[in-house]
Amino acid sequence: DESKARELLEKAVTINPCSPVAWQYLLVLLDRTCASDGPSWARKAHESNPANFAMALLGVKLYSPGEALKRLHELLEFYRPTMLDEELPAAAAAFSQTIAEVTARVLGQGRGDGGALELLGPAAAAFPDSALLAHLLGQALERAGRLDESRDELIRALRLRQAARTWQTEFPREDGTVHFWQFAQACRAAAGEKCAE
Repeated sequence: DESKARELLEKAVTINPCSPVAWQYLLVLLDRTCASDGPSWARKAHESNPANFAMALLGVKLYSPGEALKRLHELLEFYRPTMLDEELPAAAAAFSQTIAEVTARVLGQGRGDGGALELLGPAAAAFPDSALLAHLLGQALERAGRLDESRDELIRALRLRQAARTWQTEFPREDGTVHFWQFAQACRAAAGEKCAE
């Protein structure tokens, strides 16, 4: 019974608002039942667990497509400045997949871009190693008639894919080599030098 499940999950997050598992189940249930009050619960989940970007992105699904784009922009501005280098791959994947889902919903409405390009530019800049965001931005630029910029982004996506495949081929298993790289980066940062981007 969905109404009973919702009631129990609402009690759980009220008793322990810092429980990510209870919030996750509640947000998924609200999404499946198309709850009209979903966005308010998504905001409560984010306020209760502000360091959890994955939960905040899960809550984005509860917004209408246009509002979801705005919310993604807010979350991008909220989370990206505080992310550690070690968090970037997982964050880039989570943000890019959510952005792909939301932009598909926006474009599926048949009302043009709907603001997708305004989100994709900053998102691709925030996560420059994301091939998916470069691809999505390239497609959005093409829809906007900006063909040269579109080709640049699509070529960037291809180069990112090639770099990822090269790394996977050279290091098929984790062998600890990355720790040498991280140590070098930490030494440079400790010496006050800016690490190469």
